[in-house]
Amino acid sequence: MGKRKTAAQIRRMERRAVARGEEYERIEDGKVVTAEERSCKPSPEDTKLEAARKLADVLDNIEKSEDMNAKERRAAKRKAEAIAVQEASNDLQDGDTAPSAAELLELLKNSDNKMKKSKEKESSSNKRKRGEDDGDEEQTQKKTPYVAFVGQLSYTSTIGSIQKHFEDGLGRKEATEGNMKIRLLTHKDTGKSRGMAFVEVDSPELLHECFKMHQTYLDGRRINVERTAGGSSNEKKTAKLEHFREEHKKFISDTVERIFMEYQENGDLEEGELDGSVISLCKRHSMPTVEASLKEYLESKGDEKVKMKNRSAYFSKIITRVSTGEERMIKGRPVKREKD
Repeated sequence: MGKRKTAAQIRRMERRAVARGEEYERIEDGKVVTAEERSCKPSPEDTKLEAARKLADVLDNIEKSEDMNAKERRAAKRKAEAIAVQEASNDLQDGDTAPSAAELLELLKNSDNKMKKSKEKESSSNKRKRGEDDGDEEQTQKKTPYVAFVGQLSYTSTIGSIQKHFEDGLGRKEATEGNMKIRLLTHKDTGKSRGMAFVEVDSPELLHECFKMHQTYLDGRRINVERTAGGSSNEKKTAKLEHFREEHKKFISDTVERIFMEYQENGDLEEGELDGSVISLCKRHSMPTVEASLKEYLESKGDEKVKMKNRSAYFSKIITRVSTGEERMIKGRPVKREKD
């Protein structure tokens, strides 16, 4: 048997074979080993780790065994160490020295520590990523709050009076201090109201309910309730605001037409009883005002004391009075409006 070639000699012969366009055939233990077989063969480091892992398991079992005395344990350990060293030395190249049992166990310890740190690093990275994802989701939610802008407020209106106005208009079950937050805009130098406020609610459904308070009277002023418009520039804000206003107009228009349609289907109103000018007038008032005016109109129809020459004109007077909060009068005497 010829002398075993060193790793350096094998590498030189492989390079020469490649230069000739050939594949170098390595002979190990009298057999030809192909490149594919060499690539599948474990590295010397892997062989050492495998031997070290087996040794650690065997030593652990020896320590746990209750069938051996101290002398037998020492003998079993020496035998296990010798086997591990032999297995770890199978793939040694010329010039390499066989590792001791202690070196194998140290190699295994370092490998396990390295793997543990790698897993901890990966776990930490995943936690940070999940945290960032949660943060992004939370930030997205903060970017899209449900906020309505309230304008044309009286300078005497306060957060408390605005809250009460929405509670009375929407119902105390719908609008509460728990699901509605009001921020009154004030001048920095004086702290006095600027006649504007923001109403933030906790759901899109409640936001649409707030739009019903559009064109209602508060402290002697007819207020505007519109959706806010965010944006990084005035142009974007203006464009968004125009879009929201168009949406709001359509919402009011559809709601008014639905209310009149329901009254007609119930037989309370005849088709064409109130002309188009009345419908248009209703679309410029709040929904509570429209509903209260229709209720009063229907009550008046059944009252023999009330004479209606022009029903549309009569209704127009009702809605104008209701919107300003004036009392209903019949023959000069006030009539209290029933509350729902």
